[in-house]
Amino acid sequence: MQSNLVSIIVPVFNRETTLAECITSILCQTYRNFELLIIDNNSTDRTREIIKEFQKNDPRVVYLFESYKSPAAARNKGISYAKGNIVAMTDSDCVVSKDWISTLIKPIVDDGELAVMGFETDYIQNFWSMNIQKADTRFYTQLVHNSYIAHIDTKNFAYKKKLFTGDVFDKNLRQAEDLDLYLRIRSKVKIKFLISNVVSHRHADTLHSVFQKYFWGGYWTKGVFLKHKDNLGALPPAFESFTVTNMCLTPLWLLHNFFKKPFGEASFDVVSECSWRLGALISLLNKK
Repeated sequence: MQSNLVSIIVPVFNRETTLAECITSILCQTYRNFELLIIDNNSTDRTREIIKEFQKNDPRVVYLFESYKSPAAARNKGISYAKGNIVAMTDSDCVVSKDWISTLIKPIVDDGELAVMGFETDYIQNFWSMNIQKADTRFYTQLVHNSYIAHIDTKNFAYKKKLFTGDVFDKNLRQAEDLDLYLRIRSKVKIKFLISNVVSHRHADTLHSVFQKYFWGGYWTKGVFLKHKDNLGALPPAFESFTVTNMCLTPLWLLHNFFKKPFGEASFDVVSECSWRLGALISLLNKK
């Protein structure tokens, strides 16, 4: 398996506080035949210097710069430089296990899978981050069928490079570009899901950051919905909250949760759902 060169793509913007730990965890892999392409997406902190320092000591580290400001454009830049026949991705605020690559690419190498996705675990473990992890776990569970998942999450994803030509992601999407990719390929490619192969992710961990996360998540996911609305067929779970019925029933759903769940979890639901739907509404109004 070590004969397969793996190109690891990591987009980064102003992550001087998390980037070194992310890079270190990747360089400590048991799988050694890889290149690490880190794409600086207009950082104004010490991101560039941190990458260059690692580059001095390990020739597998490659610094790239992408001027168009979006994670999608940064990933496209990395993919265009990738030399490996397998492309793997994670984020600059993640920490991976030492067997991350070998486990992630095994279904591609041994079983002929074209795309594989792993899961995540909570790095921070405070009230807000743990509730995000619970919400993500519930969401992912409903997307899995027979060990395949109806979703792509680029913080823990790998695919056979021959699967795509040209730009893989829509650079005009600042978020939800992985959902957009899934919708474009879902009729042709199945995504193998490895729930035990997790990356440790720094979830939002304050009220303000949680509000921002779900507001912009709703905004850009609604944008993807509008982009694909004429060719969706069965409505994917990511879009179920956009139906008129669900929008109208939101107050009742939140009230029900206050009696069904502990106060803390119910409060998280209010923040996440309301900010998500507000973002979606603003996105819809901006498209008109």
